[in-house]
Amino acid sequence: MTFDKKAGSVRFLRADTWSKAMNTSSTFTEYLSYRHPGRREELSTDDMTNDFAVTYLYDLPFAHGLSLTAGPAYTALHGWQMTGITRFSAGFPVTLQETDDRSLCGRDGSGLSSVNLPNYNGQPIQRFNPRTTAALQYFGPSPFSEMILGAPGNPNRRLSRGSALNNWDMGLLMNAQIPERTALLFRGEFLNVFNLAQFLTPVGNLIASNFGQVTAGRDPRVGQVLVKF
Repeated sequence: MTFDKKAGSVRFLRADTWSKAMNTSSTFTEYLSYRHPGRREELSTDDMTNDFAVTYLYDLPFAHGLSLTAGPAYTALHGWQMTGITRFSAGFPVTLQETDDRSLCGRDGSGLSSVNLPNYNGQPIQRFNPRTTAALQYFGPSPFSEMILGAPGNPNRRLSRGSALNNWDMGLLMNAQIPERTALLFRGEFLNVFNLAQFLTPVGNLIASNFGQVTAGRDPRVGQVLVKF
């Protein structure tokens, strides 16, 4: 769904997406297995249940009340705009795996297999704030255990979700026409303007030392300025 609104000098364009992406395999290395024929469609790696984005443009009133006769003052204050994109979305699913060959299927970690999965005891998965926990722990490993030798793991391939996205990109623009044949363009843009930590999907490999931890993030605040005459 999209919503478009103009109110005076402010314009908004909002988009809301609710979706569910499922498949039997998300990559060429995510093998299907005859050992577990009952496992069919499950969450895809790129499933994002909720995605909210809004873009906005505001004509700044610096030159309010001035006219062309104001000369340099009008030129300096006219044509300023603030623009931005704000996005909130759900995190991507965590792909569970156990990169050994306890399933005895000959898959020793060289690819993702639908049977090399840790066992899950059904208890609620405890989630933490990686900003405040040791080693950037995102979810607790206690409900998971090694699979039984020779038996497929019991959970879905993707059972939990990674960190949600909360991102703000903003810019300050000015385009001034300097009579009669010249113009001055200014653009100052900041991506992730509030420098919020945006974590990538945590590790889902049970036998890894950092199981349940986030090991990487999206870009921090990045700014650029352009002046063109």
